[in-house]
Order: sequence, then structure tokens, then C-alpha cells
Amino acid sequence: NWDSNAVPDVGDEVTVPAGATILLAAPTANLGAFTMNGGILVFTNWGTRLQAQNIALQGGTVTLPTAYRIDQMSNRVWFVAATNFTLVSGAVIDASAGGYMTSNGVGAGRSYYNDKTDGGGGGHAGYGGRGINDSSVPGGPYGSLTEPNSPGSGGGGLYPNGGFGGGVGRIEAGNAATVDGTIQANGRSATAFAGAAVNRVICMLECMFCPA
Repeated sequence: NWDSNAVPDVGDEVTVPAGATILLAAPTANLGAFTMNGGILVFTNWGTRLQAQNIALQGGTVTLPTAYRIDQMSNRVWFVAATNFTLVSGAVIDASAGGYMTSNGVGAGRSYYNDKTDGGGGGHAGYGGRGINDSSVPGGPYGSLTEPNSPGSGGGGLYPNGGFGGGVGRIEAGNAATVDGTIQANGRSATAFAGAAVNRVICMLECMFCPA
């Protein structure tokens, strides 16, 4: 019952049916319940969050827009469940390639000589991988290994040849979180001949579980 003609209000019980596509660009009201049975939910803007008493992702895909430059607006997936959060088998949260784009980010891959084809992999919680030539410079580590809250950096190379970093996600549950579905935030591999390996640009989703 969430469509383009109605914005859910405080206490509403919201259902997203199969086939629906929703772009969420601002925080929701405190909903009574949110249930996603299918379709696609796209989070855009860093401060956008979906908040409800209970959140159940029973189907469909939650994702982010494509990668961005360091001077552009960043995005993340952010769920806040006052009581329970549930991700059932078959439902997907996919923040892959939702971080920094090629040659962008704190830990972006670089090259000593040829920025087009010899870039190193982007870093995040660890160093990026080396490219195919010795001139490649892997991106360095940054952020937290145990509580990541920053996007993965892009691999070296000229856009769009180099890889993109993985995106960010945050899940907060006041009582319990049950995750049987898929959560992923992989980096996008470089294209052929780019020389921009994107090892370890994955930015893991942060889950803040706070049992009552």
C-alpha cells in the first residue's frame, strides 16, 4: 500500500508489494510496521532512514544508487526497528558498488605512472590489492574493522575502467534482529585492461543490535 500517491504517516502499517519500486530520499515517519513482500527499495542520501516498530523484509531487494565521487552526496541503507528486524530467506540487502567510484575515496587505488591502466585496488578496513603492474599503488586502510561506517574506496584507473567501492548499511533493532536472507556490499570489479584490481573494497554492513 505504499505508492506514489501516498506518503506513510506516523503509526501506519506499510506493505510493499511485489513489482513496486520505491526511491526513499528522506527519513520516514515512525511507522507502526513495515513489511516488504517484493519489489525494489532504493535508499538515497546519507541521513535517510526507514523507521518502524517492526520491520520485516520478506522478499525483494533493498539497494543503493550507483557509486559517487568524493565531492558528491553519499548514500547508505539505514533501518531502525524499535522492536524487531527480520530479513527472511530470499530477501536481499545489496549495497554492492554503492560506495566511491573509480579513483575516489580515502583509500582509493593509485598508480605511479599510468593512471589509466595500472591502478591498485581500493582499500577500506584493509589494504586494496595490487594491479597487474608494479606501478600500481593499493589504497590504504581506514575506518573501523568492527564497526564500519564509511564507504569503500574505488580502484585506480580512469572512470569507468576502475572498480567501485562497496556501500554502507546500518541496521538497528531494539529487541532482536533475525537475518536469514542475503546482505552484501561488494566492490565492482574493474573492466578489462583497466588494471584496477578491487580486492578488499567491500564495506561490511554495520548492524547495531541493542537487546532490551
